[in-house]
Amino acid sequence: MKKLFYTIFACFTIVLFGSGIWCQPMTMTVNNTGDGSDISLGDGVCEVTAGQGDCTLRAAMEEANNNGGFHDIINFNIPGVGVHTIMPGVTGAIPPVVGLPILTDNAGATIDGSTQPGALIGSNPPMTLNLLIEVKGQGYMMPPPALLMHGVWIMSDNNDIRGLVVNEFTGDGIRIEGTPTSTDNNLIYANIVGTDPSGGIDRGNATLSAITPWYAGISIIVPPCDENPVFTKNNIVRRNLVSGNGSHPTPVNRGEGVSITNCPPGDNGFNTVEYNFIGTDISGTAPLGNDSDGVTIAEAAHDNLIDNNVISSNGYSGVGINGLPPSPPITPVARYTINNTISNNIIGLDVNTSKALANGFQGVSIGKFGPITWGFAPSNTVTNNIIAFNIMNGVLVDEQQTDNANCDFNLISQNSIYSNGQLGIDLVSPSGGPTGVVTFNDPGDPDTGPNQEINFPVINSAVIGSSSTTISGTVDVPSPTTTTVEVFIAAMDPTNHGEGMTYLGSTTPTTAGNWSLTVGVLTTSNMLTSTSTDANNSSEFSALHTPVLPVELMGWKAELKESMVLLSWTTASEVNNKGFYLLKSNDGKEWNELCWIPGHGNSTKVNTYYFEDHYPFLGDNYYSLLQEDYDGVNALADIKYIYYSPDIIERIQVFPNPSSGIFDVQILNTDNDPVSIRIYDIIGRMYWSEDFYSGEMSKSWKRRFELQTKQVYILQVKMGKMLVNKKIVITN
Repeated sequence: MKKLFYTIFACFTIVLFGSGIWCQPMTMTVNNTGDGSDISLGDGVCEVTAGQGDCTLRAAMEEANNNGGFHDIINFNIPGVGVHTIMPGVTGAIPPVVGLPILTDNAGATIDGSTQPGALIGSNPPMTLNLLIEVKGQGYMMPPPALLMHGVWIMSDNNDIRGLVVNEFTGDGIRIEGTPTSTDNNLIYANIVGTDPSGGIDRGNATLSAITPWYAGISIIVPPCDENPVFTKNNIVRRNLVSGNGSHPTPVNRGEGVSITNCPPGDNGFNTVEYNFIGTDISGTAPLGNDSDGVTIAEAAHDNLIDNNVISSNGYSGVGINGLPPSPPITPVARYTINNTISNNIIGLDVNTSKALANGFQGVSIGKFGPITWGFAPSNTVTNNIIAFNIMNGVLVDEQQTDNANCDFNLISQNSIYSNGQLGIDLVSPSGGPTGVVTFNDPGDPDTGPNQEINFPVINSAVIGSSSTTISGTVDVPSPTTTTVEVFIAAMDPTNHGEGMTYLGSTTPTTAGNWSLTVGVLTTSNMLTSTSTDANNSSEFSALHTPVLPVELMGWKAELKESMVLLSWTTASEVNNKGFYLLKSNDGKEWNELCWIPGHGNSTKVNTYYFEDHYPFLGDNYYSLLQEDYDGVNALADIKYIYYSPDIIERIQVFPNPSSGIFDVQILNTDNDPVSIRIYDIIGRMYWSEDFYSGEMSKSWKRRFELQTKQVYILQVKMGKMLVNKKIVITN
């Protein structure tokens, strides 16, 4: 309203007094690459030298700012072929002119580099961009202490920036900054930000990030946190190439591709980043990463949408969502980054999803910026993305240790996640601890870590029928009937928990936690995994399970017993079962037949089978079970792994054994391996557990135990790659 009143008053002044204020929208054409200012603001003419008609980008932006209340258009027609480079601040003026004018008129302006003759946006930008107007900073030329300079700086509404190449600025390439009345509804469309005009060579912005606060290729920002808050919302970043941004000449993981940051009591939300290539070249097929996150959403930014982008090859994570813990007096209260949606993106691959272009940390990182845990990022959504080949986890959630609820309620649903270096989904436990470690289930699920460390489901069976496959299992959560179980065809990972590669469907458990899902016909080569989600808390992926033909396996185990491996399996029912081939391998790839054991044909009772392998390989041993019907159809069971070392039995001692209930366990961990220790009864109930990280357990560890009940227990020790089970007999 203030802007409208000023405009009406100014135009009325023209009528009465002939004042030199232009009172209609202007269309200006930049026709040279100079950096001079307009000679006469308000006359409706973009001109640097009187009578010459020479219009620079700086002069056009000055006229647009002066022409308050009208949306002005800045086109280009610079003589000559090829790329035309505009370098703000290279005029030699004293004091030096740095940076282009900040856009301040809320009616906005359109700056359209695609109007330069020969330039092209094309039908599918950024892939089809051929841009000829380059706005270049001095970030690659200025020795320290370099001057901070942003490229295109917006502090007003309704601007449209398109068809520009923006590179080599020490600060942000394009900066949308909040204002007291809010900076809203700006469009950043079809630009190249951070590379040369070809879109293939690193010419990043944010080069000063190495020595001062971090900057980005495109930044939507609310600074500072004080008693004069500023605001921004509803801005759109669409179909740009945003790559190569960060410190120069040596990358130090500082400088994002796209950054959306807030600083309460200001506010930053409801922005959209869509259909961009972030961290690749212009073809979307080669790496050209930003130094840190491809997209960062931080410090209480909220309700932002990151959708349908290619986000790959960035130095930190593809997408990072982080709050900020309280740190009085600078940060008196925590800043919660909430309600952001990451959907339909390709993260860690090229645009064709055919080649790995790994991000350096996670695909999507919630609560962790690179290696640093920030937490305070609840209630975000990660859905329908393809997340693969990232160096660490597909999706990570890590909670800051200030409290136990600052990274809960994050929904991770219906993504295609595979071939990441650690886990598909990692709920880091303990908070701030090592990544890539499965957080195992516990009875009743009484956890307080990220996403409340909700238990993952257990797949008990997957039976292939003539027209469908029935998958069933259980989930131990406080409220089964409000829980959703999602089932996936899995890609293997080193933990044997897999990553959900192909979404099959979802179901709701019964009050007892039992669930079942019927999907199309699968094959015995399809391994399955699953997740559970309750109150938008999504779990890690469950242990792998392989569908079988109608022989229902209740259990299939490989156990190291002294110097031999005991293989056992139990069937609940058998239909047309000819028998079983036991297969053995030392690498999990090349298999040999160990033996043939006949089946029971058709049976509805429980049958148990055993085989003892008295000649395990030194080191790695893989076992699989191939079931064969009388009609020649085969089904392959899960792969079981045993590591055999002749001295492993001697390194784990229980004495006395049998005992009256008091006994010692001694473990020699000479290699400082990570160790997991469990004691179960014979029906699988866990009585005691303890885990040690690498180097945490002493090389000679000993502990005394007391068990009261007269029965047989199982001591299970996983030490590095080795897994050993020992019987403990309590006689009194």
